[in-house]
Amino acid sequence: MTATRWMTWIGGATMLGALVLAVCVFLMGGQPVLRAWFVAVLTLGAVPVGCLALLITNHLLRRDVFLARVLEAGCYGLWPLAVAFLPIALFPGAIYPWTAPEFRPTGALQEVWLDSTWFGLRAVLYFAVWLGCAMLLIREDRVVAPGDRRTGTAVAAAMLYAATISFAGLDWCMTLNPEFASSGYGWMMAAHQVAAALGFAVFADDLLTDDPEPPAVVRGLMIGGVLIWAFFAYMEWMVIWSGNVPAMASWYLDRDGGVWPSLRWVVALLMAAGVAGALLVPLWPRTRLVRLAALCILVGQLLEGVWNLLPAFGPATLAQVALFLLSMLTVGGALAVVFLKALATRPPEADQEDAVGAAVGPA
Repeated sequence: MTATRWMTWIGGATMLGALVLAVCVFLMGGQPVLRAWFVAVLTLGAVPVGCLALLITNHLLRRDVFLARVLEAGCYGLWPLAVAFLPIALFPGAIYPWTAPEFRPTGALQEVWLDSTWFGLRAVLYFAVWLGCAMLLIREDRVVAPGDRRTGTAVAAAMLYAATISFAGLDWCMTLNPEFASSGYGWMMAAHQVAAALGFAVFADDLLTDDPEPPAVVRGLMIGGVLIWAFFAYMEWMVIWSGNVPAMASWYLDRDGGVWPSLRWVVALLMAAGVAGALLVPLWPRTRLVRLAALCILVGQLLEGVWNLLPAFGPATLAQVALFLLSMLTVGGALAVVFLKALATRPPEADQEDAVGAAVGPA
């Protein structure tokens, strides 16, 4: 099936999903639909934001180290992600407990920070920074050979990304429980996004290329991405447990019942399978083992996003799960269409040097 036909089918499924969600808003009210939409947007949004972090890394190293074509196409997903976030920015009262009239801030900072208007304006700032950085780096790819790049743009992008992703993690996820406070939560979210983007990029690249064995640097990045995520996830729990702070422990207590402990074990097993697969690729170089390893990492990190977000809204009901899956279909379809379209307009790495040469002109 051609890319155009794929986009047509996926686009049709996306529009159908959006229509069904609109009907659900009419029948069930806005709050349950918006909560499911919120979880889907932040779960799938880990991929394009993580692609931006990896693209910045490529440019800091001043050469196309890995997966440049896929990462650039993945960054274009920031556009539909920004549009999908609009309902969340406009109606935070359906999601966050700090918007309730009975909420009482515990300090002056909370009183200023936890404000619906400022919440929306900060979201606009985050997406403006991410989109601006992504488009500047992609434009540089089109006109500058990898070895001739200056690192100034990438350094500025890295600094802006580091600041905004930390605050976005606090804004969007940590304030689901206003009693919970952690200075490292934003970095844990960033590690989660990078691991998800690595799984996605390696899986997509393996589907697009004929080389069954990726470069060693790609397998090393897969393993490193999982280990960094595991470090932040474990240390977050360890610091709270060793500090014995009941208010901070409430974040984990909300995820201690129902299906959530089992889901956490599934995530851990998938991450372990991804690392094992990446390590074993040289032993079975013709088996496409890397594709399975990348898929394990991607699925594991998507489930990690669900584990982080969905328990904040109480025990999972059948209706809530159905709305979430429908939202995942709609948001994921929009991201997939943009990704395929961007991929079709970006020449493969083998043709990229000719494209850059044509843009720059004769030496």
